[in-house]
Amino acid sequence: MRGHSHILVVDDDGDVRDVIADHLTDLGYRVSVATGGETMRAFLETPDPVDLIVLDASVPGEPSVSLALHAKDRGIKLVIISGNPAMMQEFHDRADQLLWKPFRREGLKAAVEQALLSTVSGQRREGRD
Repeated sequence: MRGHSHILVVDDDGDVRDVIADHLTDLGYRVSVATGGETMRAFLETPDPVDLIVLDASVPGEPSVSLALHAKDRGIKLVIISGNPAMMQEFHDRADQLLWKPFRREGLKAAVEQALLSTVSGQRREGRD
């Protein structure tokens, strides 16, 4: 599945975006990146289909909740990343997986795999109890 899955990483922090994209590429996924809501929406209008979006919960411009709903309306799986408890609560029922920052490569891998394979929303709470 990895070689055929296309993941869009949306985060305004270039270092974080690059690390996530590099990890996912190393895991065998095809990866594209966007810096925020406008570039995410523009990418989704291209003929290159996306299977999953890794979306930072607080990208600038458009509220991430509306971006998440846009993705879900298009049938795209969604992993939300954040270190903010209030943001994570806001996305509790709007994402396939929630992944707390900071996270490890293994946590990212598990969240992405679970989101791609599952039809039921779940939650990774790495680093939180």
